[in-house]
Amino acid sequence: MSSLSGSALSAGTLIELPPLGGDTALHLLQQLQVGLFVDQDGAIAYANPALGALLGWSESELIGLDAQGVLVTPEFREPARAVVKRRLAGKSGRPGDMRFLRRDGSTVDARGHPRPHDFEGRPAVLVTVTHHAEL
Repeated sequence: MSSLSGSALSAGTLIELPPLGGDTALHLLQQLQVGLFVDQDGAIAYANPALGALLGWSESELIGLDAQGVLVTPEFREPARAVVKRRLAGKSGRPGDMRFLRRDGSTVDARGHPRPHDFEGRPAVLVTVTHHAEL
């Protein structure tokens, strides 16, 4: 897994965080209470347990799925694909509301927060999914 690094606010001052390597970074991603996945080359390359719990899939079942083709309701598929394409082109944007499909066919309204990301040395889009009931 790629390392994570970044910055945080402490008493109003921006501080740089040291990079977190492999196991520590993976552990943190697994503990997130919001869904998260990495869309790379048109397929899910990583999904955390919270996304699986929200949508009714195991993490391993999500890997390799076409996120827009399987996890998003038909009316949101083309807009979602367009967002991924824009992020991969380096264009910024803002979070968007969409409807996701659960494994059982029911739907869940959630907000997607897509951003460009380098995952294991290749371009990807990191998407955080926040269920509207949790907002």
